[in-house]
Amino acid sequence: MSKGGTWRELNAVELAEWYSAIHPDAYVVKGRDSHLLRRFLDEGEATPTQVLEGMLYRRYGSVPIFLHESPSWLLDSVLVQEAELAVFLGDGDPPRCYLDYRDLADTGVAHTAIAQTWDAARRELEAWVEATLTQPAKSPHHPAIRRKLLARQERVTA
Repeated sequence: MSKGGTWRELNAVELAEWYSAIHPDAYVVKGRDSHLLRRFLDEGEATPTQVLEGMLYRRYGSVPIFLHESPSWLLDSVLVQEAELAVFLGDGDPPRCYLDYRDLADTGVAHTAIAQTWDAARRELEAWVEATLTQPAKSPHHPAIRRKLLARQERVTA
């Protein structure tokens, strides 16, 4: 995928291919979709990992609609969005720091002990996300990725 690049280095053409693989029933025009995704990325609206995570967990009929609806899938926290992608890409369950971070994120962190636990979980989560997303990116047609996409589609349609 990404000519030896990482998940964070996916380009617009590769993201259009991912959209087509994730949403096989969507209206896909690869040239148009690549152009729109490139413009979206160039304008700094989101990172490639945020776009890919949005594609995985939100369903729209086409890339133009997906991009138009970006306020509904772009999260305030890039870390949370990248962590969600890392959970999908990873093998097995997410690490404990992911669960701790997500549990403590909504507490308002008023107590010092909670703040320290949350900071520690955040640092561990950042390291785990970095390790996952700096691995070489795979094609959506890679057997391991394909199995994950098919399992995801089965859950969505069930």
